[in-house]
Amino acid sequence: VLDDVEQLIRQIGRGVDIFDTGKVDGMNSRLKQMAINNAMFDETIGASVFRNANGDLVYAHQKGTYHLRAVESLNSSSTIKEKLNNPYLETNFLLNDPAFLALSAKNKLKVVRVAGLKIKDQITDNDISNLSSVISTDTYGDFSPKKFLATLLNNYTANVNTKSNKVNTVEYLDKDGNVQEKAISPVLIRVQEASNTGDLIGLGVIKTVEIVGNNVKITEEAVDIFIENIRNEFNRISREYAQGVEFGLEVEGYHNGAGRAYKLFNNSILLDSVTKEKLQVAAKNKGLDNNLITLEEALKSTSVSMTELRAEVVKNLEIQYDEFKEIITDLGVQQLLSKKVKQGLIMAEGFSTTALQESNDLLNLKDAVDRIKRAKMQNAAFYNAYSAISAPEVGVLHNNEKISLVTFAEPKGISQFSDNAVDKADAQMYITTKAFRYMWFGMGLLKEEQVNLLDKLEAGIAITS
Repeated sequence: VLDDVEQLIRQIGRGVDIFDTGKVDGMNSRLKQMAINNAMFDETIGASVFRNANGDLVYAHQKGTYHLRAVESLNSSSTIKEKLNNPYLETNFLLNDPAFLALSAKNKLKVVRVAGLKIKDQITDNDISNLSSVISTDTYGDFSPKKFLATLLNNYTANVNTKSNKVNTVEYLDKDGNVQEKAISPVLIRVQEASNTGDLIGLGVIKTVEIVGNNVKITEEAVDIFIENIRNEFNRISREYAQGVEFGLEVEGYHNGAGRAYKLFNNSILLDSVTKEKLQVAAKNKGLDNNLITLEEALKSTSVSMTELRAEVVKNLEIQYDEFKEIITDLGVQQLLSKKVKQGLIMAEGFSTTALQESNDLLNLKDAVDRIKRAKMQNAAFYNAYSAISAPEVGVLHNNEKISLVTFAEPKGISQFSDNAVDKADAQMYITTKAFRYMWFGMGLLKEEQVNLLDKLEAGIAITS
């Protein structure tokens, strides 16, 4: 930075046009970088826009989205401990991965966003925003399935410096106290409906395949991760049966109807239908007597060994990879892949990414489509309604730390187009006057006119226009 400032002083002294974009006298690129670096220290500057793949200036984050806040919180050891106290997350791979914990301790967990794709016939230094020699551009929201998949695969090597062949890494201590190192690769957090940007997070690479002789096989480490995911979900089923649910507190579709609480739902593609049914029945038989059962006990009772279960997982993973390769071929993705990724797909017949789950999302998400639809809320910016103080003069009599809610079954109606039963409320929420008052106060948005209106409503006074 000091060199740039000294260069700036010299250029001004010489009477040079410092904004000249030419390569001889101007220092346009240096000025841009200085301005960007200065933005965070100057409250009069808002680095609120960026140029997308089409060359348009678009707004970046104006407020913290759920993903930004959640990922940032994972840099705190207290958040990690809190999540480990959740029985559904206590064996989560990332929360117990020393590489992930090292990234957390070094405050290196952050969201990286994909805004689009620009294909050029040649790329030179510092010309990312230059639209010359561009073959095509697409914003993230306009990606075709082909470009979406190609972008995900190419991003695997995004942290590799192609000039030096070095890659971003994280150092951590293994269980024996030895220093180890893992490469970091960006992983898509999840597909979000109706989003023009994709959120990724840099995580340690997991070695999922290895070459043994002339064959490629899935590593034991990778199989261990999948088995632990199955164990985690099986434990949930066992708990749900053993704990039961009080009358009137059933969650629609979770405890009744589809009964997602009692099924191996998240790991269904890893197991054959017969194995799934055996394990689910074993958990039910034990749970109805208010007793828990472990995965190992369930396997023993169904005459299935852990070796057989692991072999079944490997078989189904290979089936999934074969289907994945067919998709790549059918969409013609190969022509958009980098050389490094192509080589990796040729050498390795399988891969995996393991993402941290926030909680038991089966409570309110019924299938994969529903997960994508509801995921768009994770990209929404929001106000924090928490308040540590009260304000009796506006009817806020205590601090606002928790807000209670009551779920209700979605009312059904008949579609005028198909004559089928459809949801009528469409995820509506109803709030009390107190909830409105306290929420708006916590967000700093409660106005005098709103206070007067709420007072009248609570007093039963008729509201006139």
